[in-house]
Amino acid sequence: MGLVLISPDLEETLQALNENRVPKDWAFAYFSLKPLAAWFTDLKDRYGFLNKWAMKGIPFTFWIGAFTYPTVFTTSLLQRFSRKASGAPIDKLEFDFIPVQKEPHEINEYPKDGAYITHLQLEGAKWDYEKLCLMEP
Repeated sequence: MGLVLISPDLEETLQALNENRVPKDWAFAYFSLKPLAAWFTDLKDRYGFLNKWAMKGIPFTFWIGAFTYPTVFTTSLLQRFSRKASGAPIDKLEFDFIPVQKEPHEINEYPKDGAYITHLQLEGAKWDYEKLCLMEP
C-alpha cells in the first residue's frame, strides 16, 4: 500500500498557481476574471479596506468594489433611510446619484443620507469630468 503524497485537488491548485490562475477552491471568496497575481493584489486591498473600517470605524467613503455583494451594501443604505421617522417604505425608495468633485481623501464628513462611494467601475461608458455625466466610450 502506497501513500498518496499529493491529492488531485492539491495537484489542480498547484497547476493553477503555475498558470497564474485563481484556484477553483479559492474562487468562493468573490467572482473575478483577474489572473492570480492581480486577484491577490485585489484581495489584499479589499482586506486592507475592511480591516481599516473594523479598526478605525465607519469610513467617510466606501470602496464599492471591495464588497463581495455590493447590492447588500446599497440595500442597507435604503433600510437605514427608511427607518428614519420621516422615511418612506423601502420598496418606494430609489437612489439619486450626485457626483462630488473631490478626491476620496478630501472627504472628511458623512453625507446627510446615503454614502460616498469610490472606485465605481464603468462598462460600456466613460465619465465626463467637466460635465459630470456619462458619455460614450
